[in-house]
Amino acid sequence: MTHAFRRLSICLICAALLTLLCVAGLDRGSAQTANTKPRIFQINEYTIKAGMMPEYLEWSQKEARPLYLKAGVKESYVFTTLYGEAGQVARIEVHDSFAALKERNAAFNKDNSPEALAAWRRGISRYLEPGRTIISETRPELSWRNPKRQDLAPYVVLLRRWIAPFREPDYENYLKNEYLPLLKKADGAGIIVSRVRFGGEAGVYNVAAPIYDLAEFDSPVPVAKSIGQEAFRKLQQKGLAGVVVRSETRVLQLRLELSIIPGQSAAAK
Repeated sequence: MTHAFRRLSICLICAALLTLLCVAGLDRGSAQTANTKPRIFQINEYTIKAGMMPEYLEWSQKEARPLYLKAGVKESYVFTTLYGEAGQVARIEVHDSFAALKERNAAFNKDNSPEALAAWRRGISRYLEPGRTIISETRPELSWRNPKRQDLAPYVVLLRRWIAPFREPDYENYLKNEYLPLLKKADGAGIIVSRVRFGGEAGVYNVAAPIYDLAEFDSPVPVAKSIGQEAFRKLQQKGLAGVVVRSETRVLQLRLELSIIPGQSAAAK
């Protein structure tokens, strides 16, 4: 089980968002903010107990989500794994600073009643295997969202890359100066890049890309489609060989009914 937690990806994504998604930048307001300064992702990763996913989803929507709203959480995204390890969930809260995150933690315990908090803890014990919390920070200078595609995507391709020691500048240079210009030229949807800061291994980057239709997987990725598969392979070999130690890719599905989307939350309270 511990191995499964370590392999679970998210903020996200993307971002990138992807964008990950992570996952500030998946909607228009977040995308604008992501272009100005780094943001903090608090990523809670966990596995749902076998056979309990439908019950968990209902509990999360009706009982857990209202507690986050009452505590003043303004932006969070819940993803389940579509292609990857079954039963995995990532809940990603987006904050502007660690001070804001501190205030959120205090408000969660202060603004919810002891009875509501006790019921929430019982639900966690009933549905969730032990998980972990990761803090990741967005990298706006490495991210980009196509201004034509600022709408919320139902899926995210999340690419997690482990970078060789002391090669982080090389990887960032590849994204910023090699990959991003080609992605913009190819009119791709964009990427959100974040880097793990606490709770995970050092030198881990998450690159999240929004996916609007699963049929997109029938075609090459935008850059490869634009410059050709062979040229794309050579680009990656030149920029990533010796830089990326290992990587994994999964597809996440956004659970809109469990998320808290800026501009949409008031109607859902």
